[in-house]
Amino acid sequence: MAQHQRRFDAEGNVLFVVEHGGRIVGYGWVAWLTPVQHGGRNAPDGWYLSGVVIAPGLRRRGLGRRLTQQRIAWALERGDAVHYVVAASNRASRDLHASLGFEEVTDDFRMPGVVFTRDDGLLCRLVDRAEAPVIDLASRRR
Repeated sequence: MAQHQRRFDAEGNVLFVVEHGGRIVGYGWVAWLTPVQHGGRNAPDGWYLSGVVIAPGLRRRGLGRRLTQQRIAWALERGDAVHYVVAASNRASRDLHASLGFEEVTDDFRMPGVVFTRDDGLLCRLVDRAEAPVIDLASRRR
């Protein structure tokens, strides 16, 4: 976890942890990102979820789902939408986020610092409020 401390300390990042038996056994964060201002393309400014890390012996018990739900709720208290990016091949993450209401927005985007080895990244979004602006981004799959 210490390897990520710099990232968590940056303004606009919020770390969420899972504690079990007095120990931190999982974490994930939410970050306010401005992708286009930092060399990205076709990705809106907003709250983005990071990946989730859960200790191996405690996986498949719903901890990651609850951690993700808490991060979504936190972000939606502060904005109209929350985003995340994922490799299309990461079926487990895609299924989890789809079950929580995320929809795929585009596969034609660039996020600074994010590289997909198969060039199969997807930008996904969960909108909470009816007045949230709709984004229609191009897709390479059309």
